[in-house]
Amino acid sequence: MLILIEGADCAGKSVLSGRLIESLRRAEPDADVRYLHSGPPTEHPLDEYAWPLTGYRPGTGVHYVCDRWHVGEDVYPRVTGRPTDMTDGVRAWIELFLRSRGALLVHCDAPDQLLTDCAVARRDDHTDLLRLPHATRLFRRYVAATTLLPTLSVDVSDPDRPDYAEIVDEVIGYAAREARATVPLTSYVTYVGPSRPSLLLVGDRRGTITHDLDEYGDRPAFGPTVGSSGAYLMSTLTVEPLRVATHGVQLRDVGLVNANDVDDVRACWETLGRPTTVGLGVNARRTLRAVGVPHRSAVHPQYQRRFLHHSRNTYLRQLLDLVTVEVTA
Repeated sequence: MLILIEGADCAGKSVLSGRLIESLRRAEPDADVRYLHSGPPTEHPLDEYAWPLTGYRPGTGVHYVCDRWHVGEDVYPRVTGRPTDMTDGVRAWIELFLRSRGALLVHCDAPDQLLTDCAVARRDDHTDLLRLPHATRLFRRYVAATTLLPTLSVDVSDPDRPDYAEIVDEVIGYAAREARATVPLTSYVTYVGPSRPSLLLVGDRRGTITHDLDEYGDRPAFGPTVGSSGAYLMSTLTVEPLRVATHGVQLRDVGLVNANDVDDVRACWETLGRPTTVGLGVNARRTLRAVGVPHRSAVHPQYQRRFLHHSRNTYLRQLLDLVTVEVTA
């Protein structure tokens, strides 16, 4: 299981994390239950929130409880005005990556006055007290309207509430279901996205033919590092809200994988439920055709970035308009 505990200060995140770890270890004595805590970032968001989890696979006897993770880096730069590398595209890719690992986002929430009283009682800095209501609203908005992850909101501000154990069981049960759904994805290195995407975007390979694929390890496809094709693709996918009425697909239902890398793209397509597929670039389309995966066509984001950079909205339509592009067998 991969459980991400998020929420404003004083919402009970640390206590819930501890109770979850205790319950998991009690229920599965042989499991490897790991605790991660994230503070203010010192590196790029990919280094902070994605790469530490690339080796994790659900169903292998390893569980992670993350006390604060990536959501704070979407919230606190807005509250404090500090700069961040957490762009919309980076955030979306991280969440698609987390979906491929079966992550559950648990939002710890509580009444505003209770949060304020708690912060006063523990003598938080006056500036932090003033920022707390804004941060609380942003966490709620993120869970309601931004995240691509399955979420569960809980009020665990009172650790002595009589039904606390039931809340812990609910979180673990939900997380276990998400983990089970993504177990079939564990053999695919380059895939990011949900277990049943409605749209699969298929690239070529990580790096170029001058790079040894071993140097990328377990890092999936299209990681949005600065200046990369992944960064361009993800910034394109987040250039406007992806509404069903507009494009027939939502970003939470998009998967990404490579055709000429370490994965069997035909087997991956089958595992994902044979979703609508778009081959990105000549090499990907050639392989999809060879293995019999029906697909539509679009240029590779690297080509688009270099030669058609200012046609981002046109490229978005090529990727997502499901009716207007001819299907290639």
